[in-house]
Amino acid sequence: MDKGLIVSIQGYSIATTVELAGNAIRAGAVGIRTDKNMKSEVPTIGVRKIKVQNRDEMAFITVDVEAVKDVARWADLIACDCRCINPKLMEIAAYCKENRLAWVADIATIDDYKNLIAQGLAPDYVATTLSVLESRFEPDLKLVADLAKAGCKKIIAEGNYHSPWQVKQAYENGAYNVCIGAAISDVYKNTRRFVLV
Repeated sequence: MDKGLIVSIQGYSIATTVELAGNAIRAGAVGIRTDKNMKSEVPTIGVRKIKVQNRDEMAFITVDVEAVKDVARWADLIACDCRCINPKLMEIAAYCKENRLAWVADIATIDDYKNLIAQGLAPDYVATTLSVLESRFEPDLKLVADLAKAGCKKIIAEGNYHSPWQVKQAYENGAYNVCIGAAISDVYKNTRRFVLV
């Protein structure tokens, strides 16, 4: 995947996702992250989410090998919940390695990344996707910088990015890609911002 902006489009129908993805790509996006079975002109990061009672304590993004197999049918890369709390982490990594699948480790903290390294795991990309569970409202620019200092090269900065300035900061802190979801693709949330003025 080229360096640049990834747009996350989730929760829509396949037809709507394809249309939104096409617009994002024409505008310059180098990748799409989605939960829909679709192909695009740029690399697609696929996810399969499950509902859990507490996202802080339970893995919920492509949590096991069965989910990986499902997403691998259509995605170029597979994003998985790679926090220390995921009991299936080693199985996922082994399956991806054995089947030569490109995968993205979604993490929340620098300790999650250190755990990956300690276990000898080598994801193709490391994404700060789940740092939103820690920071809540602002992008975790410190985690991006900490990952870069720890030697991580393919960092996808993701989670609560709302402005071009934040994107610029993420690149300056060492991000290879920045992934933006709701700030671009959530029509409902963006409309409500203006309706409530």
